[in-house]
Amino acid sequence: MKAMIVAATVYLMVARVDAGVQPFERVSIIQLIARPELYDGKVVQLVGYGTFEHEGTAIYLHAQDYEYGVSRNSVWLSLGEKWKGSFGTQPRYVLVRGVFRAGDGGHKGLHSGDLSDIERLEDWAPLTGRTDANSKPPHALGCSR
Repeated sequence: MKAMIVAATVYLMVARVDAGVQPFERVSIIQLIARPELYDGKVVQLVGYGTFEHEGTAIYLHAQDYEYGVSRNSVWLSLGEKWKGSFGTQPRYVLVRGVFRAGDGGHKGLHSGDLSDIERLEDWAPLTGRTDANSKPPHALGCSR
């Protein structure tokens, strides 16, 4: 009996079975923009500069792309009811996980795809410039690199 329990535990660890968490692929926004067909319909996780405004909710490659209106270097975020109003409006770097849709560019088709069915959205802490000794590095936020 003990051997069966150990075998089942090992199987679950190897199979990456997480309650309620779909398998996902860690990507950069550059990969999504350059080869959207490879990720269409897949759950992806990425880090970028998130903007959360009416008709302007997206994740950009950099803050400068947002500031200069380079919307093709971004992916629209379809936040849905789960996230609406709960993440504020201040632009900042974020980690996001959801289903990538290559054919849809969000509001007026300005962006290079759409991220929907978002299951994870959180701030991404900088690696440098921490002044608080208790501040958590990104891996402590559940973001393995």
